[in-house]
Amino acid sequence: MKTHIIFTQFLVLILFIFGGRGISIADKISEKSLNYSTSQWTKIKTDSPLLDKAQEYFNKALYDETIACLEKFLNTQRDIPKKTKALACVGLASSYVENWLRLQNKIAIKECYVKAVSYFKNALKLTEDADLLNISIYSGLGFIYLQLKDYDNAADYLKKGLAYSFAEFKKERIDIYTNLSYLDLELKKYAEAVDCFNQALKLSPNDKQILPIYLGLNICYRELQNYTEALNYLKEGLGCLFDRFKKEGMGSYKNLSNYSLPLKQYEEAINQFNEILKLSASGMQIYP
Repeated sequence: MKTHIIFTQFLVLILFIFGGRGISIADKISEKSLNYSTSQWTKIKTDSPLLDKAQEYFNKALYDETIACLEKFLNTQRDIPKKTKALACVGLASSYVENWLRLQNKIAIKECYVKAVSYFKNALKLTEDADLLNISIYSGLGFIYLQLKDYDNAADYLKKGLAYSFAEFKKERIDIYTNLSYLDLELKKYAEAVDCFNQALKLSPNDKQILPIYLGLNICYRELQNYTEALNYLKEGLGCLFDRFKKEGMGSYKNLSNYSLPLKQYEEAINQFNEILKLSASGMQIYP
């Protein structure tokens, strides 16, 4: 039975490479690569036990409990400072974003993103200082509208977030540049996307942030028919996160083969196919 499965998987791979472009590992990862650091609001210190408890719930991924705690705070506390109220609104919006990304029911999803947008916009009315809260709001709204394919609003909010150029906002700026890059990808503005991805790279992203950037650049250069650069960025991305590479190894070798064949690197393609067979024998799947 296992031999039959391995042969079938290998046949599917051959049909994939010679039968058309298909969906690469880079494409699959890019669908999940829109960045928004929802936990940033939990890094802001408060003087409220309820807010502290809500931040604790959020960091434990207990989003319904976070929502209940924050709603209780807003409904029971009196004379709340604007900035503190804005923080609670950002926490609620971030919780609804997290719930939205985990839901399957379309009605529930719509309810979550409507509430997230509403709370972000309420927070925006309450903030005045150029601080972490502001860039989180703009980044969050840009992220939501990009997910909803409302590209005009997405671009507007993301670019407003870039106005916060302070050094301590480096992580947030990387997220914004990455999301702007994927926006350009959606609009097939590949040269512009490359420029934005490179802006993100200049800010020295961490391991979690850098893989979507390299794989995004892989897609851009592939669409620009610069296959050498596309292959280089694919390899860079895989090299940055070797553990993830092992986890998604078969899909990664599959995509490398897509470049080896057009570049007539047949020996390398054969080696990659052999690696696929080894991974298949160990029980891994071709498609991650």
